[in-house]
Parts: sequence; C-alpha cells; structure tokens
Amino acid sequence: TAEECNQFFQVMEKVVEIAAVESPRNLRQYQRDRAMFFTYYTFGLRLSEGWALNLHSFASNPKLPAYGRWSAVHIFNGKGSNGSGPKPRTVQALIPSIRDMLDWYVEDTRPSFKVPDDDLCMWPSERRQRMGTKAIWLRYKKLVEACGFQTELFCPHGLRHMFSSHQAQADVPSAYTSSQLGHCSMAVAAEYMH
Repeated sequence: TAEECNQFFQVMEKVVEIAAVESPRNLRQYQRDRAMFFTYYTFGLRLSEGWALNLHSFASNPKLPAYGRWSAVHIFNGKGSNGSGPKPRTVQALIPSIRDMLDWYVEDTRPSFKVPDDDLCMWPSERRQRMGTKAIWLRYKKLVEACGFQTELFCPHGLRHMFSSHQAQADVPSAYTSSQLGHCSMAVAAEYMH
C-alpha cells in the first residue's frame, strides 16, 4: 500500500540516521541501500535490472532539467517474452527527488567503497565489486523486517508493483506505465496495479 511504501522509505532514512551515530562502520552500506531501493522504486526495476546498473546507464533529458543526469535509465537486460532474450528499454523518471538522491549517493557515498576506476557498477559491495542479487534481496528483507512487516510477504519485486500502482493513482496513462515496465501486454501491466 502507499502507507507501507512511505513507511519503508521513512524507516530507511531512520536507519541511516541511527547508523551515523551507533554504527559508523556500516553507515555507507545503509546509505547505498537507501539510494538503491529508491532507484528500484523510481524506475520500476526488476531485481536483475537494478543489479546490472552502471553509472553510464543513466541519461539526462534537456526537456526535463529538474532531473539532471538522472532523468532516464537505459535497461539492457530487460526480460523478453517467449524466449526472445533480453529486451532493452529506456525508463523515464517521474519522481524529481531522484536527482538529489543519486547526486548525493554518487558524490558522497559511492566513492567511500573505493571501487576501482574501471568498475562503473552502480551498487558496489564491501568487497569493492558489484553486489550480488542475493545480497540485494537479503538487504531488502532486513529493511522490511525493520518496518515490522512480515518478511515472507515482501520481496524487491514489490517495489516494481508500488511503482505501477502509484503511477495509476497519479492518473499516468496505463499504456505509458506498461511501456515503462517493459510489458508487451496491457493485461500483464494491469496485474501490477493494486
């Protein structure tokens, strides 16, 4: 629900605040998670799509200066249909605060992971390499648990459903949302709108 979504992101902010005081060693991980899951939600990404993001996956749009260099993300490993293989697509941001979030993350948090200059992965691990999908899943479950929700009822794919549902509530045309999600059918997109 919208209330659960708000609670999830509020808890993430609180976790970062608490870590800054009580667990500075783990602070950057929580800061990364906050930016990562907000990005998943903002662009309606599948787990594997968010995992594969690089710094150069994003693009600016001169018609949308409020979003800076984060107005769109290019997905190269999107899910195809009927065994067609990956289906690339470009997803436009509809939440202007993604600019502040990702500017902050890329300028202040990501450099603290000391990733080699030739590694452009968006979400590095403590080992200075791309996080695995299992690690992303587990980090999400920890945050869901911190919200007091039943962890077995939630998975990162739920952020994609929230994206779709909130677009419907904002009267974004369903055909547009369907294309953003990379669905070939409006019927599939409708299943995401709760």
